[in-house]
Amino acid sequence: MSDVFNLDREQNLKARIDPTGRKWEVHSQRGSCLFHARPNPDREDAVIPALFYGEWTKPELLLEKIDLFLVRAWDDSDRKAAEARRTKEAAAENAEEAAKLAKLKAAVEAENAEIASKSEAKRIAVQTAKE
Repeated sequence: MSDVFNLDREQNLKARIDPTGRKWEVHSQRGSCLFHARPNPDREDAVIPALFYGEWTKPELLLEKIDLFLVRAWDDSDRKAAEARRTKEAAAENAEEAAKLAKLKAAVEAENAEIASKSEAKRIAVQTAKE
């Protein structure tokens, strides 16, 4: 998805680890020929994605679904990271522009104050000359 090679992504895809650090494994129940996927570390409240939820008869099919899920999860993670990076860069550019604008505004106000003081000095000089 992205132009940059991400070694962590490639290694984790091979090891079947998602962006949150959960390793997905295929398990079978004793005395059954059905297989299911569980994350490692496993918790009681673990959410199994709908893509490979349930019992499967062939572990190869389940592994393909897990791999598809992991590619999608890593793509989504990479997209969110790139978006966050762009947002951070835009905020830095906006702050830089705001600083330049504030500096320019201060310079204009200083110049206006100087012009006003010269104008006031001329007005006073003219007024004293008339008197």
